[in-house]
Amino acid sequence: MKQRQTFTLSPEVSLRAKRYARRRGLSLSSLVEQLLWEKTGTGGAPQGKGAEESSFSQRWTGKGRLAKKDDKRTRKLREKYKL
Repeated sequence: MKQRQTFTLSPEVSLRAKRYARRRGLSLSSLVEQLLWEKTGTGGAPQGKGAEESSFSQRWTGKGRLAKKDDKRTRKLREKYKL
């Protein structure tokens, strides 16, 4: 189970870190955890069963399905997201 931590950063460092994480498709928490794993000499986050390496959105990507409705809203969503 993960633990919540509080860090104090300068506004500039915070902004730069958020941008860096966003460009790499990571949350700021994931980025900090990854960097700490690297800096503490382990070479990376633990892998395998029980490892909490993927984000909620990564685990649920592709799991949802649109209903078989044929209403205006569903058609627009299918067009927009090419479903």
